[in-house]
Amino acid sequence: MHIVAALIVTMGLFAVGAIGAGDAKYYASMAAWLPIQQALGLLVSVSLAGLVLVVIFLAVRLPGRARRDKTKKTDFDKLPYGVAIGLGGLAAVLMTWHGRDSFRYSPRGSSRST
Repeated sequence: MHIVAALIVTMGLFAVGAIGAGDAKYYASMAAWLPIQQALGLLVSVSLAGLVLVVIFLAVRLPGRARRDKTKKTDFDKLPYGVAIGLGGLAAVLMTWHGRDSFRYSPRGSSRST
C-alpha cells in the first residue's frame, strides 16, 4: 500500500516538474521497504538527508559556477537528489528495523504496547 501511495504522489510531483521520474520511482522503491505507518518517517528522513545534500551542493558547486558560462545550463546545475533518497531511505529502514519508530503514525485512541 505504501509503495502505491508513494508512487502516485511522486509521479504527480514529476508531472509538475518538481522531481525527475527516476527520483519518483526510487522514492517509491524505498517506500516498498516500509509499512504505510512509517510514511512520515521516510519523508522526514529523506528531507533531512536532502537538506544536508543541498548545503553540500551549494558549498561545492557555487564556487565552480562562478568560473563558467552562466547562460548555458549543464548537468552541473542539477541536484542529484537520488543520493538523499537513498541515504534517507536507508536511515528510515534501519530505524524501523531497530525499533525506533518515533515517526510512526498511531490513530487517536489506540494504545501502543512497548
